[in-house]
Amino acid sequence: MIKIGIGLLFSFGGLYLAFREIELDKLSDHFAAASVEWVVLAVLLMIFSVWIRAIRWQALLEPIKTVTMRPLFSATAIGYFGNAILPMRLGEILRAYAIGKENPSISRAAAFGTIVVERFVDMLGALVLLAIFFFIYDVPPVLQQGGVLLAGLVAGFILVLWWLVKKRQDWIEKLENAPRSKHGFGLKFRGIFNSFIHGLAALAEVKRKGLVFFTSVLLWGIYLVITYLSGLAVHETLTWVEAGVILVGTTMVIAVPSAPGYIGTYHASAIFIMVQVFGREETGAQAFALVNHAIGFIPLVLLGAYFFFSSSIKIRDLRKLDIESVG
Repeated sequence: MIKIGIGLLFSFGGLYLAFREIELDKLSDHFAAASVEWVVLAVLLMIFSVWIRAIRWQALLEPIKTVTMRPLFSATAIGYFGNAILPMRLGEILRAYAIGKENPSISRAAAFGTIVVERFVDMLGALVLLAIFFFIYDVPPVLQQGGVLLAGLVAGFILVLWWLVKKRQDWIEKLENAPRSKHGFGLKFRGIFNSFIHGLAALAEVKRKGLVFFTSVLLWGIYLVITYLSGLAVHETLTWVEAGVILVGTTMVIAVPSAPGYIGTYHASAIFIMVQVFGREETGAQAFALVNHAIGFIPLVLLGAYFFFSSSIKIRDLRKLDIESVG
């Protein structure tokens, strides 16, 4: 509950910073003049990105089990829905739960391990983009410091994953020999841990590594285009470098606690970059932040909600959703 409260405080603080000086008449004029065709194209690209994520996940899961695209697409969308309505990014656990529910032969813990690997790949991509766009554009010190923080998080994440995979046999043996792992919850936890580690280690066994690399690059390319189109939609035309700086800068808010969907923290970071870094007018920056966030939030929530309510998962399953549920 404390983490949830802190996240809400950051989100409310972000919303205050983003919209404390709002001129509703000017903002409504921006929306009235918005080019809907660019919004529609950006929404279609966002939905397409879910399909690309499902393709990459299929490659990551292959060492465990070959899965067809439909359940992967469905589970990925459900994960986005979970992240939008559940705190602390529990949508990732819901995603593993959904694929395990659809394919009982897949351990949910192993599936969750591949999702962790996927997020690791995403973080590497963010780090590469950060190095490129922050080198090209002279960003202010606060963004440079955020970049250093993100780099530190990625480096720490890499070390933890490497250590877990490298020492996995030692951990497995310790758990097997521990008296408390012979029965009850200890036995269940041992099974979950073994499957989770297997999912982490699956990256080394992935045969289609080229596909994982290509889809990762394609995903970041899609997000860059969506950022650019969001600017066109509200007539705040960005250069591709500016779109890249915004993409990287808003991605860095993953390190900040927030309400689901990065509400508030995203808006504050996007508006700060538009106004303080690019010198754009504040109302235009607010319009851009609202549109860009909505494009990346509303379609995925609706898509995920459709698959969630079409699945065998029940609302009551969300109440008991925790790390144990991936077992």
